[in-house]
Amino acid sequence: MIIMRLLEIAPRFLPKGKPKEMNWDRIYQAASALPAASPVTVATAISQGTPPATSYVPSSTPNTNLPTTDETIHELKRRLAKELYRMEMDLAGGGRIAGKPCDCLSGKHHLGLEATAEELVSYGPQPIYNEIMNWLNRHSPEFEVGEIGKRPVEYYQGLSPDLKSFRKRLLGTENLVAMLNNEERQKVVEKAKEMTGDKEEEVNSD
Repeated sequence: MIIMRLLEIAPRFLPKGKPKEMNWDRIYQAASALPAASPVTVATAISQGTPPATSYVPSSTPNTNLPTTDETIHELKRRLAKELYRMEMDLAGGGRIAGKPCDCLSGKHHLGLEATAEELVSYGPQPIYNEIMNWLNRHSPEFEVGEIGKRPVEYYQGLSPDLKSFRKRLLGTENLVAMLNNEERQKVVEKAKEMTGDKEEEVNSD
């Protein structure tokens, strides 16, 4: 939009016979200061030497119904627990797929774990957040594909309980349901009802 307005008003300020002396800085400044102004209004502002100021109109929509600090912390803990569980499953598989070393333990987990743990630290330090980051940094070199092939499956499986312990300390339970949000829980309930209904129909049909 700014470019179109510049092209529209620029000819008004082109010195006759001296196209290279056009003051593009003044034109751009005036056009930027009046996003909705007409070329005549901008021209007047430039001729006066001072681009007119724009007025800021604050949004009339109030910021209501924002999450509380406790709700935010709970959500971040839930997300961190899910990241831990994903890595826990990859460790239980020995860092392998079809018996072959994979990149399932590399960067994809690190970013989510570190970012979420660091965000939780900003709401108040808890020993477990730093423990998770320290654990991750300590073992990260071992999670590269080339390194996984040098170690037995059992080595990585032996690390899996560490993450389960972290999850339990974060959420107060090892129950996987604790990692679900309300929408996910509702889907589980609905699915369970469907499965129960199917079984009842099969029993009734017999």
